[in-house]
Amino acid sequence: MSDSVYEILTAGHHIHEKISAGIVRHHSAIRQALGDDTAEWVAQLLEGSGHGTERSVERDIVAGPADVDKLDYLLRDSHFCGVNYGRFDIHKVIESARRGADDTGSVLAFHRDGIYAVEELLLARHHMHRQVYGHKTRVATDQMLVRAMIFGVEEGLLPRDVFAPPVDIGADYVSEYLAWDDSAVINRLAQAPESSLAGQVMRALIERRLLRRSIDITLEDFKREAGQRLAVDALLPQSLPRDAVADAEKQIAEASGMDPLWVSLHWENLQSPLRATDPSTSDDKLVYIVDDHGQMESLEDVSEIFGQPTVGGKQTVVVYLRPNPETWNKALEESVKEVAVAAVIGIAQAARRPRGGTQ
Repeated sequence: MSDSVYEILTAGHHIHEKISAGIVRHHSAIRQALGDDTAEWVAQLLEGSGHGTERSVERDIVAGPADVDKLDYLLRDSHFCGVNYGRFDIHKVIESARRGADDTGSVLAFHRDGIYAVEELLLARHHMHRQVYGHKTRVATDQMLVRAMIFGVEEGLLPRDVFAPPVDIGADYVSEYLAWDDSAVINRLAQAPESSLAGQVMRALIERRLLRRSIDITLEDFKREAGQRLAVDALLPQSLPRDAVADAEKQIAEASGMDPLWVSLHWENLQSPLRATDPSTSDDKLVYIVDDHGQMESLEDVSEIFGQPTVGGKQTVVVYLRPNPETWNKALEESVKEVAVAAVIGIAQAARRPRGGTQ
């Protein structure tokens, strides 16, 4: 969840990739094991600079639609969560991996004999996102953890120079960053004074006094309030003005009679299981299948599952609250939902304004 904290505090993206590249460059044991030239080559691949700016089989292996990270975390998370959703035939996926080529250069492709294993991998990823990563309890704990860390930085409990990284990641930053592991962050926030907002949220999280998924707002809800175009904008989580989100959460808190500390908005976008990739993404997100003659096609062109026409994914804005069970009822829920719909529309309107404009 620190990735979200970095992006919120710096208004940047792909921060963790830059930090990973910095660790490869400046961690003495890693650099010694790889050698200077290889360490720099790997760092560029991780952060997307130099040779890492172009798609290649090496970049696909590190950060592609079927990369080694997915091969690792799906099976590992499935095991430790005690579920089967993330399981797939990793040995067949690896066995069928090939070096392919398209107009831009080399790409990671998979032999036709392994197509079912690749489909299984992509379905495993989809099911884990639907059933585990997007589970309402997981989302609630993530929201609370991010909120606690942001407050921790703002209150001086956590070092801003670690959680809002500089543009150039140097050896000093890497050393301090590695000292702030999960245990260090949680302990620092949990031991904060009673007056600390970060401490209040972290202690509630530890004691499992969690936010609860309370209200779902769909496209149809927004259309009734604002029409088609603004309704679609309201469902897009990209580049949301942080002040506008905080103001919306305050409006919802006032309507529900609770502290804004315990109100959180979450933008949920669940893609259809019959799509291997988001159709709006670029070609470097395609999974390729190759035959014995080197002829390549995208998985969506040859798959019996992922090639079928589909309906668009489910998009929802979810209101997470910690409601008082003695006062929360259907009438209050409907009243709060009306306020929430208008408040999120306000966020969409703020996001439309040019930068530097009045917010």
